[in-house]
Amino acid sequence: MKKVVATSPRTFILKRNELLSRLRMELSINYEILSEEKINKIYYDLVKYCRVNEAVKEEHIKSIKARKA
Repeated sequence: MKKVVATSPRTFILKRNELLSRLRMELSINYEILSEEKINKIYYDLVKYCRVNEAVKEEHIKSIKARKA
C-alpha cells in the first residue's frame, strides 16, 4: 500500500482485508443506518477507483488535494 496521509479524524486508510472488521466496529459505535440507495451510491462512487492505471490514480489524488486547499 502506498503511503497515504489522512488529515481528517473520520478518515480511515485500510487494507481490503481489514475492511469488514472495521465496518463492524464502526457500525457498533455509530447508530446511523444507511439506506440501500446510499450504500449503492457510495459503492458506485468508489468502484471506479478500484482498478485504474497510475495516471488515473494520480489525477484522483490531485483532485482530493485541490478540494482540501
